[in-house]
Amino acid sequence: MNRSRDSARVELQSLKAVIRCRDYAASREFYTSVLGLGIVEEWDQEEGQGCIFAVGDGGYLEIAGQPTTRDRDDESYTRPVGHEKIDLQLRTDAVDAWAARLRGKWPFEGPVDRPWGQRYLWVRDPDNVRIALFEEVV
Repeated sequence: MNRSRDSARVELQSLKAVIRCRDYAASREFYTSVLGLGIVEEWDQEEGQGCIFAVGDGGYLEIAGQPTTRDRDDESYTRPVGHEKIDLQLRTDAVDAWAARLRGKWPFEGPVDRPWGQRYLWVRDPDNVRIALFEEVV
């Protein structure tokens, strides 16, 4: 692909991931109380309810609860995630502190050191979405 030096540069500014929840209240509780994410926007309307969380510097996570009466919604939204093709990975500088925070509050796996120099801990949200909390280790 040839690009002219004079062409306008188009940039992406941030990432927002969206999870369509089968139980919005349980997911909201998980992301606020277990992961401690702050809500930057929330709505509860006839078409559905949801909220957006700020994650780190410029990332966003949206969870949305869909009414089952909507024809345009896929029935799969009501089932838990049944695979690990996609997961959320959240960088931290304190995986061991996360393990201590989660112990007795929410099931998790790890921490585990990976050969590429990162330490991981995994949790699953109420829809079975796999979430990795990781840090760089020296």
